[in-house]
Amino acid sequence: MIGRMHTKKIGYWAENKARLFNLILGQCHTSLLEHLKTLSIWKDSKENHKVVDLLVMACGLCHKHNKTKQGEMTSINQDISLDTFVQKSDMPCDEFQQLFYAQIETANAYGGRAGYYFIYNTADTLFRSSIFGAIGQ
Repeated sequence: MIGRMHTKKIGYWAENKARLFNLILGQCHTSLLEHLKTLSIWKDSKENHKVVDLLVMACGLCHKHNKTKQGEMTSINQDISLDTFVQKSDMPCDEFQQLFYAQIETANAYGGRAGYYFIYNTADTLFRSSIFGAIGQ
């Protein structure tokens, strides 16, 4: 008896959470909907009708806590490509300089900071090393 009621209630929840998800989504402004689609957990939330995740994402966007797919890893990858960019033997200096500055502008275009992750990680490593750790004590 209890097992049947539990199964019945799970069925109701599956049906109602899809309705609730679509109801909340229907009330979202188009600009909010576009931002929601860029979030990393959007696809899973939409496919499985995760109502709580939808509300958390919307609340986070309203409070400017958005973690998009192009978030921190994109900035780090930009820094890696900037740090490993080398001049080829047949490349003129002017062309190398233009390409290098173009990579910096690309990294900074959407609020990134070219070179920040490399400098931050290097400074953190130096500070935590035994040589500098002993000086700080």
